[in-house]
Amino acid sequence: MYREKKEIREYHKEIVTHFECICDICGNKIFEKNLVDDKYHCKKLAKHPYYITFGHNDWGNDSVDSVESKHACSDECLASIFLDYIEHYSKENNSAYINIENDYYRGSEEYVQDVSD
Repeated sequence: MYREKKEIREYHKEIVTHFECICDICGNKIFEKNLVDDKYHCKKLAKHPYYITFGHNDWGNDSVDSVESKHACSDECLASIFLDYIEHYSKENNSAYINIENDYYRGSEEYVQDVSD
């Protein structure tokens, strides 16, 4: 014989409803997504966004901790990040690297709505 006990329980879950990518230099929006209404499309707000990753490959465990990423909305903001990298970061580490991706979220054109004009 089996007996069942049933209860009605309510769980609250925190979800992300809106996602924005912000330029690390000037604070302008690069793109945004409304995840409730349409989670597959994003609004492109910057003409030439960049995603920059830098770090170093020096010996030791701190090379993993050295990886940083930044977002830039324009060529001017990219130049600011790059000059800062040249002046400070590359001089401190023997194996410093930088990776710059242009228009990095563009993956599928049909999913990007360009509103930058």
